[in-house]
Amino acid sequence: MKRIYLYVRIAATCAVMIACAVRSYAAGDEMWTIAYQGEVEGRPEHTATHAATLLSRYMGRVLGTEVKTAPWEKAEGENLILIMDASRAPAEIARELAGMRGDAFLIRYPYRIDDKTVCLLVSHDSHGIDYPVYRFLRQFMGVDWVGPGEVGEVVPSDPGWRMPGEISVLENPDFEMRHWGDSMYQNARPLLAGSPRMGFHHALGHIFSPSKYAESDPDIYPLIEGKRHIPDWKDPGYVETANWQPCVGNPRTVEIATKHVLDQFANEASTVSVSLSVNDGDSNHCMCDLCRALDAKDAFKDPLNPNRSDRYFRFYNTVIERVLEVEPNAYIAVLGYGPTGVLPLETKIHDRICVFISTGANPRQYAPAGGSSALYHYHLDNAYPTIRHYPHMFARYLRESKSAGGMGYYAQIEHNWAAGGPKTYVLAHLLWDVNSEVDALLDRYMRLAFGEQAAAPMRTYFDRWEEIWQREADELPNPYDTIYRWNGDHIRKFRYMRWDDVAAFDAALEAAEQAKMTEQEKTRFDYFATYYQWIRCSIVQYLMAEDIRNPEWVATKSPAEVLDTIGECQALTARFDKIWEESISKDRTGWLLNQKHGLIQAVEKGERFWDSLCVEPIRAEIEAHVGKGTGLALQEISGNVAGGKVRAVVFWEEELEKRPELRPFIKPEVDRLQGIEHLNLVSNGDFEKGTPGTLEPGNPPHLPGWWFYDRVGQVLGSRATYDWSDKVGRNGGYAIGCGPGQYPGLRTFVQAEPGRYRFSFWYRTINRKDSVDVSVFQLSEEVSVEELASAESVRAIENDYYLKFLRRSWAPTGGEWKQVSQTFTLEKSCGLSIPLEPFYMEEDAWVWFDDVEIIKLY
Repeated sequence: MKRIYLYVRIAATCAVMIACAVRSYAAGDEMWTIAYQGEVEGRPEHTATHAATLLSRYMGRVLGTEVKTAPWEKAEGENLILIMDASRAPAEIARELAGMRGDAFLIRYPYRIDDKTVCLLVSHDSHGIDYPVYRFLRQFMGVDWVGPGEVGEVVPSDPGWRMPGEISVLENPDFEMRHWGDSMYQNARPLLAGSPRMGFHHALGHIFSPSKYAESDPDIYPLIEGKRHIPDWKDPGYVETANWQPCVGNPRTVEIATKHVLDQFANEASTVSVSLSVNDGDSNHCMCDLCRALDAKDAFKDPLNPNRSDRYFRFYNTVIERVLEVEPNAYIAVLGYGPTGVLPLETKIHDRICVFISTGANPRQYAPAGGSSALYHYHLDNAYPTIRHYPHMFARYLRESKSAGGMGYYAQIEHNWAAGGPKTYVLAHLLWDVNSEVDALLDRYMRLAFGEQAAAPMRTYFDRWEEIWQREADELPNPYDTIYRWNGDHIRKFRYMRWDDVAAFDAALEAAEQAKMTEQEKTRFDYFATYYQWIRCSIVQYLMAEDIRNPEWVATKSPAEVLDTIGECQALTARFDKIWEESISKDRTGWLLNQKHGLIQAVEKGERFWDSLCVEPIRAEIEAHVGKGTGLALQEISGNVAGGKVRAVVFWEEELEKRPELRPFIKPEVDRLQGIEHLNLVSNGDFEKGTPGTLEPGNPPHLPGWWFYDRVGQVLGSRATYDWSDKVGRNGGYAIGCGPGQYPGLRTFVQAEPGRYRFSFWYRTINRKDSVDVSVFQLSEEVSVEELASAESVRAIENDYYLKFLRRSWAPTGGEWKQVSQTFTLEKSCGLSIPLEPFYMEEDAWVWFDDVEIIKLY
């Protein structure tokens, strides 16, 4: 067998050069290899030895022969590849890369160096030293990557491969930062992404950590109601970069921030920007005179939504001006989020302040203040019951950002490749070359992943998903928002699905399955098909529920046909659970389940909810939707039974004998017909018991069983207006009114056993423009309802202890009382929280609540 050798030289400063004989060679050529010399410093993925290993591995697989590495000084052979960064390259080569982005690279063949002819692969710096290797493998050897692991590698067999006669490639990416987080990082580098050169995320809590400065500099912490609030960093629930902001008007704060930025640049040569981003959560800001002096004069014109943007951008401007005296190429990058999520009213943003906008906001948002926007996007496939495919939107968004001066892109990607593979492939290529042709990239992905014959039906499959995405996007206030209501109102996510979509998906996957595929292509296809069959269960249940709750549909069917459909619908829950247990939850490849560490830990404990893994909340919404539809259908059937309620009860008792699996639905219908009432588990749900407060902000009434946000919320000093009045309830009794203020709201807790329940409440709105959030949250096992006897105990419940079970927003009523009713099923005993949260209430706006009930139906 012919042997090919790859050679490496490790210089005294740890710069590395690699050579490999690859072109034409004759049988019997005497080749030899020498071992490495010396140690390599730094992160392994940023070393030339790492790049050499990659090149040798994939070249060896293409050529069907072993490719060895050895120090450059021992390199022999007629044909060589040499890998280095610009600091070790010939001066004329280094000049070609000068002034380009950090990940720029050059590939040149033939090139003479050290009296040898080589194919030269040169990166701008060591941080991107593997990028020219990946480009060489893809462009000249046909190697590509369509997903994680060996299953995602496309490596052709080509023993007769030869180097092209001439290569001249000079690449400069359109975006300086091209990165997504979580478990996808290792799958990003082969696609020339995974480049986290720009710090920008929440940072002030780390920079001004109370563990460092609480004793020495207490005045850098926020002044709230006349007292410095120093976060308790020893509290087990403390999150370093959340729920407070430092006193940015303090000169000492500027001093600490400036030193932090300069230290970051000194310690990491590849850094393009250092973050000074505000902490997560727009709350607990400093109100001292120095900070108020940084605010615009009209900052608090709207007390519900004050504009604190000038305060923080003035702080950023001061810091960057000091930094530039030492580091003239420096950038500071910050999140356009929370208090900095709006345009400053008076302040021009320094041109070295890069703002990362989030949730798909307008890329030109900060242009009126002189700022350019980088992009912080979210792709949370785990939070959705459908496949969200929007590659053409990517192109529009990235092109608009680049034209507006954007230079960075970061995505919080928590997807699996069976849902997001094609769009991620397109995204990576657009980030390098924003003018890449989207359709050509999609076609290439389909051919690479599934083979020539299955490519067309799989493209049809994903095109249909993009059509569904566009139906939703056309209704969004922001066309680039990929996570609209990602953690709530889950039933909304099904509203863009139709029966003809399901038929189209089924046909496309059937056609692809019948196509000729290699074993590896079939393995990939099976992942995609399995994932579709899993989400198909929920989609079909939603569509069935839409049918059975429609009186016109029920009228066209016999009772037996309706009940058969309900039975089929219910059976899909078991199928959904079976696929989850046997395939989705067991996946550790990243094809079916995102491999984020915390998510996998939760799944291994048997949980189906963790952060953006919203399986349990989505299923709760689906089952509530199916349950309500089933109840309406049964009522419709009862009304059509000749002989009235008595005969209807007999009918249902007969059906129970034939359909015992429907007992949780039929038994409540029988109870309704017989006038049987059930106990309300919500204490004081009619609000008839209490002690009055006043209409002054911050003085709510005392209602036994209920806790007001003013007492238990995380925003210190929160004040809202409440009215507990008689004769205003829907039946002339008491009701609770939530009036003007940022965070008016109240919550209660109940303990519930396994079974099927109905949650209902009445509400009316006056002068309210936005929707009203009312939910049912399931508490984790760590929380006991019996122990929630004080405001301190309620406030101590960590946010992660709330399972967003039925999280919904309800439309304004225009002064009318309206009832909301949902059903849900609990598989085990647990505590439930019911938050009534009409936050950000306008002046003169009121939301009234009455008769909140949780009733066990079965």
